[in-house]
Amino acid sequence: MQLSLNFQFPFFAEPLDETDIASIFQSVYRGYLNRSWKINFTKNIHVEFFAYRGLKHVLRFRDDEAHVRISHHAKGQNTEFFEALAHVLWARVFRKKCDPVWEKTYKDYETQLAHKIPESPSVKRVFDSRGVIFDLEEIKSRLDLRFFGGHFNAVKIGWSRQSARTRLGHYDFGAAWIVITKILDHPEIPSYVVEYIVYHEMLHHIHRPQNGRIHTREFNAAEKLFPDYRIAKTWINETYPKFLRRNAQ
Repeated sequence: MQLSLNFQFPFFAEPLDETDIASIFQSVYRGYLNRSWKINFTKNIHVEFFAYRGLKHVLRFRDDEAHVRISHHAKGQNTEFFEALAHVLWARVFRKKCDPVWEKTYKDYETQLAHKIPESPSVKRVFDSRGVIFDLEEIKSRLDLRFFGGHFNAVKIGWSRQSARTRLGHYDFGAAWIVITKILDHPEIPSYVVEYIVYHEMLHHIHRPQNGRIHTREFNAAEKLFPDYRIAKTWINETYPKFLRRNAQ
């Protein structure tokens, strides 16, 4: 059963400062607190922007206070962005499924922001494409020849360093990197699921965001051309949560 939270947020004129953002987090917090058996009482919420290298955001409790560190790359974002971020972070704290609308909203903003963050020339990013079960470079090359005419030689691909559970794939526009969560390098994961996720991220290299939209009409139409689109989506929506429960650490 999905947890859907519907309540009103205060209106803020742009740009938002840390106090405004803390008020948004407080509103979302009350909504989760009223709908959860897990009790985390907090008297105050402190928000600060922190110079993380990427789009990292952290919410931690200290005594009876909550401290939120938000990537400095998110400065200047609008109310909707911080509402979505608050839902994503509080859902983790309360171990609830984030409302898909808020989750998608955050991911769309995240993709736009990632496109604007310059890649640091001093940081060497290396992701291994060969996993225990799946070789992502082989999958990318095969999909490239079949669907894209062999134009993806310059796009790099690899497994993530951490086993992200909800973000299955990501395309870094600035670095031309496709990163797939290493939790999928597992014998229980069907090959067509990994292939679909790689195909999805390859589409991001071709169909760039337009007017703030990440998944444009053209993107969605191209995505459905993947032969195993429906069964891959069904497996992700219905079977993947069971896989996570079986393999919870």
